[in-house]
Amino acid sequence: MNAKTAFLFLAVLLFVRPSVYSQTTLTAAANAARDGDSLVMRHLDVASPGSAGLGVVWNLSGADPGRHCILQYAVDSCSQTALGQYTSWRTVIRGDTLFLTGFENRHTLMELDGPLPLLRYPFAYGDSIRGSFHGVGKWCDRTFMRVWGDGVTRADAAGTLILPSGDTLRHVLRTHTLRRTWQASVDSVRTWESLRHAASRDIVCVKEAASPVISEEYAWYAPGWRYPVVRLESTGDAQGTASLATLFPPVSQAGLPYDMENAPLRPLDGFPSPEKGHDPPGGAMTSRSAGYDPASGALTVTFTLSRAAAVSLLVSDVSGVAWRSAERTYGGSGTYTIALSCSGLPRGHYALRVTCGPDVFTEKFNSR
Repeated sequence: MNAKTAFLFLAVLLFVRPSVYSQTTLTAAANAARDGDSLVMRHLDVASPGSAGLGVVWNLSGADPGRHCILQYAVDSCSQTALGQYTSWRTVIRGDTLFLTGFENRHTLMELDGPLPLLRYPFAYGDSIRGSFHGVGKWCDRTFMRVWGDGVTRADAAGTLILPSGDTLRHVLRTHTLRRTWQASVDSVRTWESLRHAASRDIVCVKEAASPVISEEYAWYAPGWRYPVVRLESTGDAQGTASLATLFPPVSQAGLPYDMENAPLRPLDGFPSPEKGHDPPGGAMTSRSAGYDPASGALTVTFTLSRAAAVSLLVSDVSGVAWRSAERTYGGSGTYTIALSCSGLPRGHYALRVTCGPDVFTEKFNSR
């Protein structure tokens, strides 16, 4: 390599690489959760994560944001908790690594005594982190469980994200988390203490574990915004897969107080405008009923709306894993029906959650 070629090579490193990488690096200062932060969450009708690699364009301009809810963070010196949609996820930062330590919802309490690493700070395109996990849990205060598995997170893509509002975010970094989980009920213990003691000695008698549940999460981060702008989650096994996409509007993140690490990085021409389709305050659903047909596996929900609104359905099992979901937007008042096929679900207990703005109700059923 002659001197001229070497000079050109160094110029590329100095002037091209920073424009791609320097604005797409996650750090604890700019991206770790903070105590008291509240985010607006909007459901999206997005099923595919799109391509990986550099220079990708993710176009969500055709997506229609649905109902909204709030994700609340609580952080202390030992842990941080994200509470949203009736599930509390617990994480902790140890050194430069963010670990998942457990979760809790109405049905399940899970504690990971062997936590799963999720991110390492800093985290840029091409980086990855992997590890295994183990935990014990309890379902409905009567069935003890043991879970174990492995996971890997990769920063697998960077590019441009076009939001449903039409606003464009550049230098976006996407992370992809893939997790395999085995779960088994425990027959030989009746208390938390005996469960932890037996698990630590690896002598717990469990029923034979089935094939693993595969969970994937894609998260899109943009410079200037502390939390992901879009997140796509999917969970499934050999019986089927359910997906849920969520938008965290940048306009709501811009309202977070004292976020001085991110504010200077936002576009000079202002942050994106509020997303379309926001439901007005107050409930729109005046009546509802649900029925499940074990023979056909059909789950039918009938409801009456007093005005235009978005309605979403979510079917989850006792461990909080989502198996079926649907969302519809209605232009006016009336009585409507949504039919959701639950055929192929493994035998067991499930919960249906119906949400319409601030209105939420649940119904339990058994798949046979």
